[in-house]
Amino acid sequence: MSPSFQTKTVFSNYRIEVIPSEIYVRGVRQRTDHDTRQMELREAVAKIERHIDDIDSVEARWNTDQACVHCDTTVAMGCLDSGEPACCDEAIAEWVASGGVPE
Repeated sequence: MSPSFQTKTVFSNYRIEVIPSEIYVRGVRQRTDHDTRQMELREAVAKIERHIDDIDSVEARWNTDQACVHCDTTVAMGCLDSGEPACCDEAIAEWVASGGVPE
């Protein structure tokens, strides 16, 4: 039996997250560039600050991932432990051309 000890749940960092709607045209999600999404978030922040009292801060945040330029697969999902891409033939060919040795 492995060692153990009692724990308890501690609650902290109370907050409200606002997730902006995606832009859809004829039922298809439209891809927008990073600058456009940042502008949309800044506009949402301004609206929240204008209409809601007693808030400490409102911040625009986003996640950042590295993705294959050929197929948009995130690197975390499309690479082997060696760093070899496993997402698409173009990425594998580029990796081999730069000196990578396939597993």
